[in-house]
Amino acid sequence: MHPFALTSHADRLVLSDGGGAATVLVCGPALLAARHWPHTLPTPLQLEQAIDDVEAAIEQTALVQAPRGGLILDETLSGLLAPLLDRGTAVRVDEVERAFSALVSAAQRGPGAGTADALQGDRAAALLMLRELMHHLGFQSLMGAADAPFFLPTIPRKETPCP
Repeated sequence: MHPFALTSHADRLVLSDGGGAATVLVCGPALLAARHWPHTLPTPLQLEQAIDDVEAAIEQTALVQAPRGGLILDETLSGLLAPLLDRGTAVRVDEVERAFSALVSAAQRGPGAGTADALQGDRAAALLMLRELMHHLGFQSLMGAADAPFFLPTIPRKETPCP
């Protein structure tokens, strides 16, 4: 299994397999955060609504759940998820799930919940989106581009609107 490259833009994510195909989910971290929690830590209801949007966008790509290798994140996503990626090694899906559980716990506790500051806005949206991509498409790990042993080129893309 070869890794996929994931490139972030404010309003979309581009998933490239390096083999001539790319899929665009027109629903990036900044757009998702602005739509669901523009000024605060997300609430549990806002997280559920954002999950619904990301799941719908994933379904529209027609990609199916299958064992896949890792995701290599671009500099933007790597920066948003720096606390998770600070080891310089691949982050397993169970580690992403733990980080997402911490976000859900902070959302349940509300503002002033300790780690809540690090889990607001685009950071929370990026974590949610990666968790959903890994969960629904079978990715086993992720790492930042700076830690990846190679570069996957930009290739033509198919655009899929975010609901």
